[in-house]
This record gives sequence, structure tokens and C-alpha cells, in this order.
Amino acid sequence: MKLNRLLYIVLSLILTVACSKETQKKKNNEKVKIINFTDLEYKEFSIKPEKIQFVDLETIENSLVGDITKIVIRDSLLFVLDKNNNLSVFNLEGKFLNRIGRIGQRANELSHLSHFFVDTKRKEVGIFDVIRKYIHFYDYKGNWKKKTDVGSCLTEITNQIYCLPNGTVLTTMRNQFGNYESDFNFCLFSIGDNCTKLTSYCPFGFKSDMNITINWSQVGENNKNMFLSPILSDSIYVLNQQGKVSGKYVFKSELKSADSFKERTDFANYAEGKKTLIKEGYSTGVSGLCATDKCLLFVFPNYADSKYYHILWDLEKDKGYRTHHPILPFTITSGTGIYTTYKDKFVASFHASQLLEIQKSPYAIKGHKQLDKIMSTLTEEDNPIVVLYELE
Repeated sequence: MKLNRLLYIVLSLILTVACSKETQKKKNNEKVKIINFTDLEYKEFSIKPEKIQFVDLETIENSLVGDITKIVIRDSLLFVLDKNNNLSVFNLEGKFLNRIGRIGQRANELSHLSHFFVDTKRKEVGIFDVIRKYIHFYDYKGNWKKKTDVGSCLTEITNQIYCLPNGTVLTTMRNQFGNYESDFNFCLFSIGDNCTKLTSYCPFGFKSDMNITINWSQVGENNKNMFLSPILSDSIYVLNQQGKVSGKYVFKSELKSADSFKERTDFANYAEGKKTLIKEGYSTGVSGLCATDKCLLFVFPNYADSKYYHILWDLEKDKGYRTHHPILPFTITSGTGIYTTYKDKFVASFHASQLLEIQKSPYAIKGHKQLDKIMSTLTEEDNPIVVLYELE
């Protein structure tokens, strides 16, 4: 009797350990998803005209927009930054609402406007004054609220700024010789009455001896996660809404993985590193990372056949596609590229003059009621037109 009981206990322990190992194995497998280039179905990506939304940014005296450098869409509002240091707010119908931030020498004014983020938790817009080392906070209507001294933790080597749903701030860091922060591609901060560095992600593995600062680290974001792609890497990390890295994708091709190159510390700078990787038969990593609620989109330069491929990974079906042709003739080659995403759509823009030329070309979109209405009054001097579209 005692023997049977002992045997039962031993078997139970064995099964418990085995189940625990199997569970852990499954968890580990779930953390890393391999995207294999050779397994991707070749596909000509397309866009259905009925799934394109045009936003004609209202053109009035106080709303003039120059060359757009950044677009963020939050809470059904478009925050549009241009090269003239104007941060303008429009609704999704294109109606101009207000401007945020003022350039000047006063205490609550900005010396320069290049980086901003939108905090949907607090309904605030933060603008980083890279010269004076302050982040100024405004409400959506442009009313100034406060400023925080961030000189101790944010520097001029910060490249882009993003805000997580919990209010913490993610920055991409430039690879610059001699700066501690530049050891990492990404840093996470808490910014309230003061600035606190919480953690760092993805070490560069090399420093730059160049006098200029460069960064091709990528961040793609949707409503659930942020996707981080370090410089010279085939890995895409998943950053959840609480600021934790929960897993990653690894892109594999016929080239050797850039992440497996061990002598990265010998690179003098990014250009030398890229040249060395190509010469030795390695990948130089993924670039141009974007994320919608449905898919990931990135570019892979395949030096094996001297072609650049666009990779579309369906997040719902866990399946990928590739093409080496331009995705959208009228957006990629004639427009100004992809700025951001909104729900299940990619977001690009056109100058008014570009759209007028497109509609005279073979790529003209016919029978689109919204576009026809815009074209009926559009002139070359009008504000840019923002385009939201899905890829299929």
C-alpha cells in the first residue's frame, strides 16, 4: 500500500515537472516568431479605391501647412508638424482647429519645434525644445499647461519621441560617439514634474566616430503594441502598453543574420558597419517599419538578388507576403511616403500640386466621390491632402 502511494507521488512529480517544462517551452516558442523570407508568398499589393480616405486640410490664413515632417492621429484628431515649425490640429474631416506651441524667447515659448508626442491618457501634447532642454505641455486646444526640465535625461541625441498608453515616453536614440545614452537604440522615460529614465532597450553594439548623428532605428505602433527594430538588425521587438518587451519577430533570409555578426564593436560607424555586413554576406537588417492593427510592413534589402522587397506580415493570420515592386505608384513615388498609421490604415500625404498632376496621369483614381469633391475646388496653393489607405 505504501509502495503504491509512493509510486503515485513520484509519478505525479514527474508529470508536474514535465508539464511545467512543456508549458515553459510553449511560452518560449510563443515569444519568438520566425518570418522566413523564402516562405513568403509573392504578391502584388493593391489598394481598393473605396478603402481610401482623403482628408483635405482646410486652407485658411491661420492654417497654412508647409512640407509635412510628422503626422500623429489620436482621439480623432490630426496633429500635423511641418518644416516651418508649425504644429497644427485638424479633425478627420480636415477642418482646422488650432495651432500648438509658439516660437519665441519668452519663458513659455519654444526655441525650436522638431519632436512632439500626444498623451491620450492626460489629453496633452508634449513638445521637446531640443535647445533649451524642456518639454512643454499643452492641451489639445493649444493652451500651455506647464514645462518640465529634461536636460538631465533627454539630450540633442534624442531622435523621435512616442507616448505609450500609460503615459510613459519612448525615444529613439542616435548613435553618436562619446554619449552614454547612444549605447542603446531605445530608452523609456517617465516625464511629469521631472524626468526619470526607466530603462533602455537594444544596445547598438558600436559607437560612431562621425561628427554627425544618425539613426535608422524604427518604431511601428498600433492600438495594442509598439514594434521596435534596432539599427543593423533582423529582429523586431514587441513592446506592450505597460512598457515591457514581451517577445520579438526574427526575419530570416538566404543572407546570414545581421544579429549573428559578432565583431560589431569593431565598426567605426554605421556606414562602415553596413559595408562590412554586405561584404561578408550578411543582412543589413529590416527598415521602414510600420504597424497597423492588422499588419506589419517593412523593407528588406536582399543583396543576394540586388532587390529591395516590401514585406507585409498579417498579424491576424500569422502569414506574410513579399513584393519588390513599389507598393503604391501614386503614394510612394508621387507622394511623400508613409508618416504613421491609424487603426487598420497607413497614412501618407500629397502636396496639392502633386494630387492635381496624379489625377491627370494613368494612375488617376476614378469615381471616388470624396476625391471628386476635393478636386472640384483644389488649387496648387492649397494645403496638403492626407491619405489613409489599406493594403491588400
